[in-house]
Amino acid sequence: DDKASFGITYRSVTNTDFEGNIYYAGKRLSDVEMKFDHPDSVQAGFRYKFLDNLAVETDLVWTKWDINRRQI
Repeated sequence: DDKASFGITYRSVTNTDFEGNIYYAGKRLSDVEMKFDHPDSVQAGFRYKFLDNLAVETDLVWTKWDINRRQI
């Protein structure tokens, strides 16, 4: 049926390490580091085409945000 379509996608966890410096009044005070994991997520969508110029679409996204309950 060309009126209905469905899609699903998965994005896995991405581990990221950030490094930088703290400056105050132009003077470097310290090095800083932070580990941040971008959470995995699943997204599903459905679209129905009622007419040639009228369609309704919806998406649902689940993201595991509790992966960043604690950031170091």
